[in-house]
Amino acid sequence: MGIWRLIIDPRREGGLNMAIDQRLLLAAEREPFRPQTVLRLYKWSVPTLSLGYAQKPEEAADLDFCRRQGVPLVRRPTGGRAVLHDMELTYAVISNDSQTFPTKSNLETYRQIAGALRMGLERIGLPIALSNGSERLKIIPPTHMEHNYLRTRVPCFTSPARYELLCRGKKIMGSAQRRLRHAFLQHGSLLLDCNLDLLAAVTRSDKEFLQSSITTVRQQRTEAISEEDVAGGLCSGFTAYFSATLAEASLSEAELDSAQELAGSFRL
Repeated sequence: MGIWRLIIDPRREGGLNMAIDQRLLLAAEREPFRPQTVLRLYKWSVPTLSLGYAQKPEEAADLDFCRRQGVPLVRRPTGGRAVLHDMELTYAVISNDSQTFPTKSNLETYRQIAGALRMGLERIGLPIALSNGSERLKIIPPTHMEHNYLRTRVPCFTSPARYELLCRGKKIMGSAQRRLRHAFLQHGSLLLDCNLDLLAAVTRSDKEFLQSSITTVRQQRTEAISEEDVAGGLCSGFTAYFSATLAEASLSEAELDSAQELAGSFRL
């Protein structure tokens, strides 16, 4: 439905990645009468831990370990729990187009985007199901069921919300959303591979618990696949699901300069 702008970005530092998403969101918010949708695919220059906007760093992360190992922390403009961005492909959808996304319901927008993501991953050979939100009760062990632990310490990928993507019963992708008056941002991470030791250390989580909860593209495919082919699969999923045409257009110098000015506000 219409023409979407496609941004395929190189690896960037975490604060700048978050600032670019925020910059695109604010641009769409300022122009509610010019319908626009952006699909951005990007990666991270170094392993980086991102926290939801409401999380307290000292509760969500092992700050001493992160400092010793040089793992930077950033705060996302969206909610949710801690995510280690490492061997992954990150997507962002930014839109103010009320024809493509006719409701202001966060859950309905999740459902629509999940449909496109599912189609994209199925095109690269992954069997994908959408979570109904109840799986979290099955995978979180009883010792971790205290409310405060769930609210602050459980990493994003161990806790599938409704319409998040599962592959053979394990979470392979996590997403978060922020909605303004006229526009929204939804971004999320697709695990191509995962360093469980590092994820467990930065989030002070149990490695076996993580291993039982999450999976990756590498684990689920019998043959290797390039990052470019994964990105191509996702793009084809969005094209098919939304009947959209993707027109690639890199970030302009003005957009990058504006994002650079915001980047420091996302670094922790």
